[in-house]
Amino acid sequence: MRNPIFRKISEWKDKGQGYMIYGDEAEIIESNVVTVKKGQSTGVGSHHNEEEVYVVISGRGRVRVGDVVNEVEAGTVIYIPRNAEHESTGLSDEDYVYLCVAIYFDKKPDQH
Repeated sequence: MRNPIFRKISEWKDKGQGYMIYGDEAEIIESNVVTVKKGQSTGVGSHHNEEEVYVVISGRGRVRVGDVVNEVEAGTVIYIPRNAEHESTGLSDEDYVYLCVAIYFDKKPDQH
């Protein structure tokens, strides 16, 4: 059994792609806090071996998942299925910040 991990979002190291739980610290998940400035984008991503959930912490953004586009704000939860092209863009003067939790289905719990 692995040890539990407790961290504060306010103390993450790299506020651009700040990993909260690294892949080698957990069995099949990892999480990071993503900060997107107004007018900036994360770029297009697609992952064959993972699902993601975003929880918007602050600011406003636009999220595209496949052909679906929505504006999001603090408190919004977004599910991104495997193989779905997705991209986030910052819309507000306040940083658009979200917690991303990724689940890797192909990763075996005993892999490190």
